[in-house]
Amino acid sequence: MSLILRQSTSVVVSFGPFLDKTDGVTPETGLVSAIDHATTGILLSKNGGALTIRSQAVTASTYDAYGNYRVTLSATDTNTVGPLRAQFIETAPCLPVWADFQVVEEEVYDDLYAASAVGYLKPATAGRDVVVDAAGLVDATMVKNGPTGAGTAQTAGDVIGDTNDIQARLPAALVGGRMDASVGANAAGVITAAAHAAGAIDAAAIATGAITAAKFAAGAIDAAAIATGAVDADAIADNAIDAGAIAADAITAAKIADGAIDAATFAAGAINAAAIAADAITAAKIADGAIDAATFAAGAIDAAAIATDAITAAKIAADAIGASELADGAIDAASIAAGAITAAKFAAGAIDAAAIATGAIDADAIATDALGALELSADAVTEIADAISARGSSGTKIR
Repeated sequence: MSLILRQSTSVVVSFGPFLDKTDGVTPETGLVSAIDHATTGILLSKNGGALTIRSQAVTASTYDAYGNYRVTLSATDTNTVGPLRAQFIETAPCLPVWADFQVVEEEVYDDLYAASAVGYLKPATAGRDVVVDAAGLVDATMVKNGPTGAGTAQTAGDVIGDTNDIQARLPAALVGGRMDASVGANAAGVITAAAHAAGAIDAAAIATGAITAAKFAAGAIDAAAIATGAVDADAIADNAIDAGAIAADAITAAKIADGAIDAATFAAGAINAAAIAADAITAAKIADGAIDAATFAAGAIDAAAIATDAITAAKIAADAIGASELADGAIDAASIAAGAITAAKFAAGAIDAAAIATGAIDADAIATDALGALELSADAVTEIADAISARGSSGTKIR
């Protein structure tokens, strides 16, 4: 067993026995000078370090008895905490001699070996003892917060009572090696997006009727939130869009892109009687000018799109139908009502020579006194005279 030494403290130790190397029994008594020699005397190894000569600033060693010497180790010799070996070898007179020591901190040494030592666990105030009973329990009448803090008087069973109180609040048994407990409330911000695994909220996780109109913030569902083709005929229930669902003037020309509504926009049968509630589309639902020429794609309005009697006189603007709008033969006898063509319908000079076909004007077509001097050109008079002369020479009577 190693002898305990106080760190950085001079101490006298018994070093030996030194025995004759021949018989190994006879004590060697005259080795003081040899063991105190400055270069070949006692060597020391501190905390496993290399052997070096011990300090020379010490009291000379003395012979004690039975081959043992009283050797002084200086504060320098004991300045390193840890194992300390002292060793001496003099091959001529004696066998090798060594001794092992354990150097400890001053406070540790004093707590264990100083006069009136109280042990390693000591009171803050010098001279006081910690009382330990026969069962090894510390007897304390006051629990304090730190060396100078205020204390609370303790009675028998205080600690065990507190322990029992805590244990009574815990589950009686573990479930799967874990404590099974219910959460009464969560602090604000505890559940974040990162707390949910991908796909954690699926159809089964959402209760029926859980998502109501109040759950959506204003503007929460915009164009970006709706995937292309997400809203089709199947997505809209019958009569889902009725008059009450569309605000007055909600659909304006600006809301509908040019050519947006064409035949391809609507799936076959997408808009049927069931999809449009009774009286859903009223005059108030369509803003002034909302439907203009640009709204309709080329060919969107064909014969099938126009109901019988849909186009009346009031629907055609003045000058809407010109010559270029009429196909060849579009106006025939059946198209012109009796008395429809009056003198006021002809513009001045509208009927010229090119407009009258050969033989179109006969006797029945010319009214009495219709032809006067002003209506006949010079050529016309000459032709009439020639015609009369020709009739006379042929024996035709002119009346």
